[in-house]
Amino acid sequence: MEKGVTSDKYRDIFLSHSWKDKPFVRRLQADIEAVEYKGRKLTTWIDEAEIRPGDSITGKINEGLENSRFIGVVMTPDYFKSESGWTYAEWHAALHLDPDNRKCRTIPILAKDYEDIPPLLRHLLRIDLREKNYERDLPRLINILCDEPFPKPKLHQGRIINPDGRLSASTLVSERAPTDAYPDVFDEELYSNLLPIVKLPSHLFAAPITERVLAKPGRSLKWSILTEISSATGEPVKEGFKDYENELITLENLFKDDNPFAAAIKPGLARRIRKERFIRDDDKRRIFVYLLNKAIAKQAEKVGLVEDHTKSWRYFFPPKLGGGPNKIAWPRSRTVAKPLTDTEWLHFGAYLTVFYIAGNFFLKVWPTYLLTFRGSEPKMGPTVGRKVIPWTGRMRNPTVLNHVLCLSHRLSEQKKYICVQVGDQEMIIKREPAFIQQSFGLPFDYRKITAIEVLHRDLPEEELPRSLDEIRREDLELGDEELDFE
Repeated sequence: MEKGVTSDKYRDIFLSHSWKDKPFVRRLQADIEAVEYKGRKLTTWIDEAEIRPGDSITGKINEGLENSRFIGVVMTPDYFKSESGWTYAEWHAALHLDPDNRKCRTIPILAKDYEDIPPLLRHLLRIDLREKNYERDLPRLINILCDEPFPKPKLHQGRIINPDGRLSASTLVSERAPTDAYPDVFDEELYSNLLPIVKLPSHLFAAPITERVLAKPGRSLKWSILTEISSATGEPVKEGFKDYENELITLENLFKDDNPFAAAIKPGLARRIRKERFIRDDDKRRIFVYLLNKAIAKQAEKVGLVEDHTKSWRYFFPPKLGGGPNKIAWPRSRTVAKPLTDTEWLHFGAYLTVFYIAGNFFLKVWPTYLLTFRGSEPKMGPTVGRKVIPWTGRMRNPTVLNHVLCLSHRLSEQKKYICVQVGDQEMIIKREPAFIQQSFGLPFDYRKITAIEVLHRDLPEEELPRSLDEIRREDLELGDEELDFE
């Protein structure tokens, strides 16, 4: 039996709402019930029309939820701040049997501005019936209740027209573009800035922290461990570690007598833990990722990059030994650090962070530029962003890809893979970024990018531009076609 058709107890939509929003709900009820559907009027369930004196309130609401085709959650500040708890009980019940709303039975209806929508509802596409959008989106709700598809967008000179009759600024296309178009059948590779990690350290090591360190006064347990080790060895700690439930976790082999953490752990109690135990648990995986990032920091230092301690996991090329501009070979000579004034330096660098997605680990390379004082102290503040925009603002996809390849080439020490030593284990990272291949694309776009690459092969050494004026002069010399695919 189809709900809402053959029995008086069935309704098309249950309107879950706060009593403070009654005026809005009554208006919405009237608009819905004025619509014809399969030879009858659409029906709604609201408490004041369904619950009579003497009825069980809980029983009636339960019956209404069970016997309605859709459940409309009328979202307002009052709805989510209701002290009675009825509104929460209603939308919780709606999502109980279908937590991800795959059957689309729950319809979020935004009636007033509200920023703190609960996460379980926040990801659902909502019907916007706020005052200025009511007439625009009400037909979309009616389409859903009547099992009708949404109307196709109208086009005028290649521009999409919104239901309110205005041109859609967010979906502008060429004024003379055809209304129907198909992509070219062309195998295209889309590269990312993620370098696949093909081999991870197989084990982590853990050992109880000594009572002396645990009892040591200080800002944190990590600080106590660092000071204990530094006072015992006379050197700062470079190896990565984390304290977790009064244990020290690291990728360094704690079974060795000369391990760098010997002064802070109880002897003879070290244990080896397979990496899978850390990867499966979200909190422990963060520890594992942190330790991998510390290993990347050591590799970056090994190949000549300096860690910027004002920003997490940011590294940059320092001046050449002796204080002059720094140049590296990729694939021709390029300047990666140079003075702009007597005290201000410009540096090429990147954020290097281990990234976990869909069961795989990657090294994310985010190229950037930064300014320092006399080549060593990174500058901070709002003025820095405005100063480096002439360089960061020019980064288009081919430029970013070139920077990623340059950095992976440097990290690999000109070898086939990036091999990172982690204690007596190894982490291996591919130099080539991860990519997807699709069977459609823009062949002419590919040709133009290739032409730029060919153009660059015979150019003299690449320099960092000294000013925005110099960039503009270079742009004028390249011409419009090359600027489109820089």
